[in-house]
Amino acid sequence: MNKAEALVSRFNLHGNLSWKYKNECLLLEVFDYRNYDLVVTCVDKAKVRADMGRFFANYNRGSRYNKSLMWLDLDNGRASGQIILGQTN
Repeated sequence: MNKAEALVSRFNLHGNLSWKYKNECLLLEVFDYRNYDLVVTCVDKAKVRADMGRFFANYNRGSRYNKSLMWLDLDNGRASGQIILGQTN
């Protein structure tokens, strides 16, 4: 079971939710944010996380859509973990 499936399964089980996951690479250049209110990530590389942060910080600039997007990033090590929640706009 990959991270996306595991996380969404746990959220659904414990929160009585019906969230869906995608087991695919998030391509920022074609990401259509209008379809989402929340994006949950759990990436292994700091550079990828930084690239995503820059994208989400700038994604509404020059757009006629002024939609807020929440980004929940989850990270873990052997003995610790962190959760960061951010919002555009």
